[in-house]
Amino acid sequence: MLLRDAIAANRRGQRRRAVLDAATAAEMALTYLLDQELAGLRSDVAGYVIEKSRQIGGRVQALKNLGVQLPGDAGKRIMSFLAEPRNTAIHGGREPSVDETREALKVADEIMETASPRSALL
Repeated sequence: MLLRDAIAANRRGQRRRAVLDAATAAEMALTYLLDQELAGLRSDVAGYVIEKSRQIGGRVQALKNLGVQLPGDAGKRIMSFLAEPRNTAIHGGREPSVDETREALKVADEIMETASPRSALL
């Protein structure tokens, strides 16, 4: 839903909102992937990993450490095209460019596809 909202916001020219929603959708997908990996661990251990891997970058690093394959060079792309524009938009109040918004949406879509492939819904 958030990715759909991000795409709709972008179409309305609300690029800041689009990037924020795309980043939130991606973070939720990364959290889902991390939860799947931690499902077999004791709850205190899983809780510790979740607590130490806050935000997008931490989630990506935790997943890499667990051997989860993310799309492409996801770590760098997520930070460059999603996390940094999100942080600039939310903390700096800056409107992302058209290209930054497009890349944020692409990266978020790739992460969402990894966490929940559309083909599995058919």
